[in-house]
Parts: sequence; structure tokens; C-alpha cells
Amino acid sequence: MDQHAKGIMEMARGAFMEQVNYRMGDVIANMMDVNTPTNKPRKLTVTLVFAVSADRSVITVGAQTDFKPVPTSPVVTSLSVYPNPVTGKPEFVEMTAQIPGQLTLEGGEEQQGNTLYFKEKQGGVT
Repeated sequence: MDQHAKGIMEMARGAFMEQVNYRMGDVIANMMDVNTPTNKPRKLTVTLVFAVSADRSVITVGAQTDFKPVPTSPVVTSLSVYPNPVTGKPEFVEMTAQIPGQLTLEGGEEQQGNTLYFKEKQGGVT
């Protein structure tokens, strides 16, 4: 075989292969992200596009990669709704694992949940 014979991925001075290797960083980062599920496959697509000149003397080859990451797993919380004792307006407080003030298994004290802040519409909460 000719010492200059190369596979298609080695063409463009290795830029085709470089593009695939570059996107592998995205694939690995998505796989190692603890916020993504482990049981979903990732997909890296390499598209080679070929065009030929009218007289068939030149073939142009283009390569493009496309990576479809796995989206992050959903995160869920619960809000408790109750009237503020001073204003009477509803408050939305994130629920905690234990009752606020109760001792946790680690020996600490459960803190009050975060109160949701948002800009009210004209006329109050609807």
C-alpha cells in the first residue's frame, strides 16, 4: 500500500478526526455529570457530505459532528402554602426533611425552609 494512503477521517490534515476527538470531550463531560442519568446512551454523529464538480474532476468532502447530550435529571421540591400571620397574604415555604428546630440524624438542627420570593402581579397573588 502507498505510504501516503490515508483513511477518510485522516483527510484535511487530520481535521476530520480532530473534530470527532474535540466532541468526545462533550460526550465524556455529559457522561460524568452527576446530574445526568447513567442509563441513557449519548449520541455523537459524524456526517460526511460529498459533492462532485460538474466535470467530475474534483470531489469536495465536508465533515460535521453533532452531539446529542442527555438532559439533566429533573430536580423536584415541595412548597408549603400558608397565610402569613401578620399580613394574611399566602407564603410559599420550601418543605424540609424534618420539622424546623428538630434534631437531625447528624446531630444538627433542621433549619426553616426557604421562603419563595417573587414579584407579585398587580392585584396580589393569583
